[in-house]
Amino acid sequence: MSLFETGQRLRRGEAPSLLLIHGEERYLARRLLRSLRATLESSDTVDYLEWDQDAGASELIVALTTLPLGVSRRLVVARNPAAGLCLPYLKLTGDPSLVFVLLFDTGLKTNDKLYRAVADLGWVVDCPPLKGKSLIAWAQEEARLRGKQLPERAAEYLHFLCGDNPGLISQELDKAVLYLGETPPQVTEAVLRKTGSHTAGRSIFELVDAVAARKSEAVRGILDSLLSGGQAPVYIATMLARHYLQMLEASLLKRDGTSPQAISRLMGIHPYVAQKLCQQMASFPLPEIEAILSMLLELDLALKQGRGEPGLLLAAAVGEICGGAKAG
Repeated sequence: MSLFETGQRLRRGEAPSLLLIHGEERYLARRLLRSLRATLESSDTVDYLEWDQDAGASELIVALTTLPLGVSRRLVVARNPAAGLCLPYLKLTGDPSLVFVLLFDTGLKTNDKLYRAVADLGWVVDCPPLKGKSLIAWAQEEARLRGKQLPERAAEYLHFLCGDNPGLISQELDKAVLYLGETPPQVTEAVLRKTGSHTAGRSIFELVDAVAARKSEAVRGILDSLLSGGQAPVYIATMLARHYLQMLEASLLKRDGTSPQAISRLMGIHPYVAQKLCQQMASFPLPEIEAILSMLLELDLALKQGRGEPGLLLAAAVGEICGGAKAG
């Protein structure tokens, strides 16, 4: 059973008496467990016990076989249990007061004895790491559940910022939805930029983006923020050079007729980055990119050799790019 299908059934108030959750995506596995608990607690009083392999086997056996006192149901979660310990007790889930969850941090094979036994009696949910298109589709579904739409471009931007981390993506969506209130319906890239966490990495990205868009005022503000926050000038110069090296490579590929999708694959970069590069190349002819790279190399040497105040050297360089560097 997929995470999506399981979530739908839990939201309808369905709950299994026996559940196996397995896979490396721990955030989503834990969230699924919280959803199950919330579904049970919406209609019953629930006693919750979580067991792992560091505890004694007797503790798990007692939890599975003891009738609850003062509550309607008991939810027993066994994390990474040995198959031999659990198999004899799976049929106890015929007891309407018991919900038994087997939680594994790694994926089980479909021919695994425990996997087959649970599949015959209850629900089995696979939680593999979400990546690429599957993670973007998940983020869009998360926005829909919050009453919003997440356009694909905004979803790719969110993926770019947060990486393959559903927990961070969920946090950023929560902030964006709170910021928007009831309207408008879309969580756009602009909204995510406004509400997102201002980490050093993100600010570097915003600086590079603003320089490539030749937004002089924004560049000055972001650069001041980075420098006052202690970001090393050499690192900022390196990230600028890295971006224009990518733009140079993408320009050469595009000149040969390579599509943005193929550029992403060939360069090993995120599709969002490839799209951005292709957009920015329209404003930067190939000779100008080469001139900017030459200037950034000189900036790097000047910073490392202490030829001037680092902030002023950086400001002069980005100002020249924003103003339009001259090729030649």
